[in-house]
Amino acid sequence: MKPRRISRATALALGFESAQEPAKSRSGASAGKVATRASAGRNGRKRAQMGKVSGHPEPTEHQEQAAFFDFARPYLQSKGIDPRLCFAIPNAQKFMSLARNPYAAYAVAKSEGLVEGVPDLMLAWPKWSTSSPLVCSFHGLLIEMKRETGKPKPEQLEMATLLRQAGYSVVIALGSKEAIRAIKAYVET
Repeated sequence: MKPRRISRATALALGFESAQEPAKSRSGASAGKVATRASAGRNGRKRAQMGKVSGHPEPTEHQEQAAFFDFARPYLQSKGIDPRLCFAIPNAQKFMSLARNPYAAYAVAKSEGLVEGVPDLMLAWPKWSTSSPLVCSFHGLLIEMKRETGKPKPEQLEMATLLRQAGYSVVIALGSKEAIRAIKAYVET
């Protein structure tokens, strides 16, 4: 059987060296090597920020989020949910480093409605109560994506509480695997 191709971001988030699924032995153990740090180059600074966890490079938040969407789009499609209803909520702070004047860029983003602490991902799909089809349990699912060793900031915790009070399901996921478990639990239960 030919190995299934997966994206580079998914491979790195799952700890594989290449974007090809590793060969499995008869016992089910993976025969593939663990991802190694990328060499310096055009993206060397970003890649060099990957920390070590138990001898394995830790994927960046971007890689974790890309791995989540590699799973979520076909999964939602298979469940009859339009994958366009699952999207990233851009945080202007990620783009501040690209601006010539980050202070001016931040002021513009704030004037355009930037709110600190808003989660990274949203599934705009209401969750209906199983006891009554007229009762909405949740208005949608919001996921704050963190690296496996990441910690949420106080404003992210405050926003999560506020959104829960407003009727949303909010999950702070440490890595793509937790985010995938969260979306499966939300859609399937």
